[in-house]
Amino acid sequence: MSAALMVLEIDPSIVRPGWVALVVTLFIGAALVLLFFSLRRQVRRISPDLPYADDVDTEASGPSSESQPPTTPPAAPDITSPGKSG
Repeated sequence: MSAALMVLEIDPSIVRPGWVALVVTLFIGAALVLLFFSLRRQVRRISPDLPYADDVDTEASGPSSESQPPTTPPAAPDITSPGKSG
């Protein structure tokens, strides 16, 4: 029993990180670099001519001379009663 306790006693001055920790750290670093380049490529594909850019600019500049009434959305279907098929 005393031999098992001797094995469990570890001197803190000789403990070092293993190769597994180095490999995991390098793997995470490589994954971050690949994700960074993928993100850069995706951001470059974004068009600066967004479809709503003109709407935002005109609203920010002030009200226009032509005032249009707001459009109402179409009425929602009645979902309170169960549907009947047949």
